[in-house]
Amino acid sequence: MKNSERIKIAIQETDNDLREFGLQKQYNRAIRSETFEEVWLPLLERVTGVCVCRNGCYEFYFNNQRIQFYPKANRLLFTKENRWQSGGLKWIVKTFKINS
Repeated sequence: MKNSERIKIAIQETDNDLREFGLQKQYNRAIRSETFEEVWLPLLERVTGVCVCRNGCYEFYFNNQRIQFYPKANRLLFTKENRWQSGGLKWIVKTFKINS
């Protein structure tokens, strides 16, 4: 059973609104991560070398710059500039011209 399925069951069983809000946030992050791993990661691996780092982070190189992608937050970290960018998946798809 996937992590998102376990969280969805926990959401249905909870009766506390605040707890449900926190679980819904976890559920959304789990869906984002699972979608990236199942759909976009194989397509990205065909275009560039991707390695899995700690904490669910994926690392790849673009124009001699190391970039880390965090699918749960949908953010990119450009390590040379120490700059964060939101909308990471959209940037990856546009930059590497990946079609699903």
